[in-house]
Amino acid sequence: TLGEGATKTIILAELYLKLGNEPEGRRHLKNAADTLRRSGQTDRALVFYDRLLEPIQGRGLAESEAEDYLDSVLGKVASGKHLMTIPDQVALLSQAEKAAKRFQRWDYLPRIKLALAYELQAAGQNQKAFRYMNDFWKLAEKVGEARMLKVATLMMGEFLHWKGKFAEAVRRYEEVVEDLEEFGDDEATLKATARVGLCYVRCGRIPRGMGMIDTVRAKADLLHLPQIAIFADLMALIALFELRKTAEAEGVLERLSGLPPDQVGHYILWPVEACKGYIRCMRGDYDGAFEHLKRAVDHSRYVGWLHQNGAWNFELLDVLESRGFIHPEWNYRNEIQRMLNWDDIYMRGVSYRYRALRLLEKQTPLSRVMADLKKSEKYLQQSGAEIELARTRIALGNLYVKQGEVKTAHAYLGKAWRFFSTVDQDLFPKDLLAIMPQEQKMEVMIDRIIAINESLGTLQDLSSFLERAINLALDLTMAMRGAFFTYGPGGELTLTASRNLDPSILREEQVARLLEVVRETARLGREAVLPGFGPEFHLSEAALLEAGIHSLICLPVRLAEQTHGYLYLDNRLGRKPFPADDLPLVRLIGN
Repeated sequence: TLGEGATKTIILAELYLKLGNEPEGRRHLKNAADTLRRSGQTDRALVFYDRLLEPIQGRGLAESEAEDYLDSVLGKVASGKHLMTIPDQVALLSQAEKAAKRFQRWDYLPRIKLALAYELQAAGQNQKAFRYMNDFWKLAEKVGEARMLKVATLMMGEFLHWKGKFAEAVRRYEEVVEDLEEFGDDEATLKATARVGLCYVRCGRIPRGMGMIDTVRAKADLLHLPQIAIFADLMALIALFELRKTAEAEGVLERLSGLPPDQVGHYILWPVEACKGYIRCMRGDYDGAFEHLKRAVDHSRYVGWLHQNGAWNFELLDVLESRGFIHPEWNYRNEIQRMLNWDDIYMRGVSYRYRALRLLEKQTPLSRVMADLKKSEKYLQQSGAEIELARTRIALGNLYVKQGEVKTAHAYLGKAWRFFSTVDQDLFPKDLLAIMPQEQKMEVMIDRIIAINESLGTLQDLSSFLERAINLALDLTMAMRGAFFTYGPGGELTLTASRNLDPSILREEQVARLLEVVRETARLGREAVLPGFGPEFHLSEAALLEAGIHSLICLPVRLAEQTHGYLYLDNRLGRKPFPADDLPLVRLIGN
């Protein structure tokens, strides 16, 4: 809401707006435009900025009008960035640059050059954009004032972000940030700070980056800067999608979707619609997802910029295209080719990985797949994009497993695990845990056992607890089925909990063989492992194979000296026997 003084300023400006181009009204028009822009009423602000610029564009600029003109251009771009096309912004800023040089208004030149660098970068004119950014940096160094250097660093951080150089953006910021970090209170600085926060997230320093973004949003609310609050929400949204935390991202999407579209603008709505499409797609609503994708492309057309730097968009395109939804402009194949030619090493690294995954699906020779994954690793290392680098290393580890190079696979998966274990262990694919080195498997298991134990007070019944324990055992051993059996009061075996093991779909002889294994384990009081039953087990390996059971582990679950039941796992993925070093892990789960 506007104060009494601001309201009077706007009323007075509106009177001059109706009177026409009265010279004495220009000051009131400018004050009203600036007031409305700061309050987030950008549409109304643009009306006043346009009126200020109209007569100048029609008859030429006088020296006495230079200051108002340059302020109005920068104000209009700041207000209408989300509504204006990139070519229109570049044209207007280029005129302002000429005017600043002509009338020697050197104090305006750095801001104009910076704004031009942003728009030229967005338009794909990277070399020209870099020249403008470099000019801005030199001006800041020449002045030598600490605050201007920090602002220059923040603005350079935005530019580096679009080039995919996240680690460099973070490094430059840390060189100028003081012991007491201050975030500034102007729109350009706050926006750039939020962008640097996203760079921190993408470098794997997630709490630090999310904290910066949250602080920017809080400050935007405090200073009544709604456009900065919207931008901070966008940065938070992208950060959460980088982590594939879509459930948490939905709250941000709801907040942005609840605002009027003309306040959010095409620039923000383009990624917002793409994120909505991703969520719909992952829920199986492919028609709805494709509608969001089409709306995203429509917004990008208006802005004049189809470039995006979200790796998850490839996952959206891949799933939709597998269901027959192919967009003529924004599709998997074209997007990969475009990104490989774009001056963004982050998206180049991501694109090489997704191209490799598509080649793998088509059963392309593994040497070609490996070459693309190695390029992906190289560019993501240069970028500093630790989250996506870990995903590429998982893909490399998986490929080395397929080639039978287990030691090399362990090295890659170990690097990925060391990163994800400090960020979020759920980001590491569960099906690959079983082939990791023993110490990492033990680390995962202990953490998950602790989580299960901590949840005992909230679980409603024993079966819920047992199912979580079975899930852990399946993840660590790559067993395809798991169950927990107990003996009832009458001595009958009871299936208490299971995963992928439904007696109703098993043949009678399969159920009989399975129960025989549990009974023999109970009789001997120790684990049974197939292949490799000892002579003391009265079990036929041939009969089990005939029943479709090619590998198994069954062991007593004990607390102190009392046996509470029996954990049963069978049919390891790939029809391979359970490794010997899996047995101690399963024993620990059963303790």
